[in-house]
Amino acid sequence: MNKDAVRKTVSFIQFFLCVLYFAQYRLVAADISYGVRILNEGKLTNSILSDTVPVTFQARNETGTLDWVMLEIDGHIFRGEGAVLSRPIKIRPRFEMDTCFLENGRHEMQIQAAWRNINLTNFDDRTFYRKSDLITITVSNEVYYPEWESEVGDWVSAYFFKTTHTNVDWQLDIFDARKNFVQRLSGHTLDGKIEAYWNLKDAKGVLRTNAEADPEFSSVITVDDPSGKRKIIKK
Repeated sequence: MNKDAVRKTVSFIQFFLCVLYFAQYRLVAADISYGVRILNEGKLTNSILSDTVPVTFQARNETGTLDWVMLEIDGHIFRGEGAVLSRPIKIRPRFEMDTCFLENGRHEMQIQAAWRNINLTNFDDRTFYRKSDLITITVSNEVYYPEWESEVGDWVSAYFFKTTHTNVDWQLDIFDARKNFVQRLSGHTLDGKIEAYWNLKDAKGVLRTNAEADPEFSSVITVDDPSGKRKIIKK
């Protein structure tokens, strides 16, 4: 084989390798989808959800830094804890959604995300928003609290929750930030709707209004099963 033939062969191989490289690059680029996607949509939409469920998602944009991501239910921010994730956001982010903050039944879910520094030269273009597609979920819990009040008042704290059972006894145990028992509220519901009010005094009659000593309280709800076979407990 002469030198000209060798040069032509080498040039052809180089050209072929370049074409192959750019073809692979375009295929990889085509696989990158921008926007917000709920990754476990199938599990969420094809099941009846109860208690706490994970909501995994993917949020991508061509430019900018992912600033925050919000979980929305029926067009409003989810009322439970952890409804907004702020940067730095994990590589595999997820919401932990306590479905007890929702009424039993069907709801629409959507995730919204925001990116910062899209265009530093245009003040009106520094934040860009994307939303996922709407999906429909179905929720069912024996004990739930769609009207729960997370804030403790100056002199009283109100607790609102519901149960699918009627004509049953209930009790609500309150604990401080150190998991120490503070107080117990109890009663009976005929229609499954429960309202409880705590005067912020513990079981010993001590007023627990010092925000530094008691920055937060937690509670455990117990509802008797009408059959008497078990108790329904919700933390």
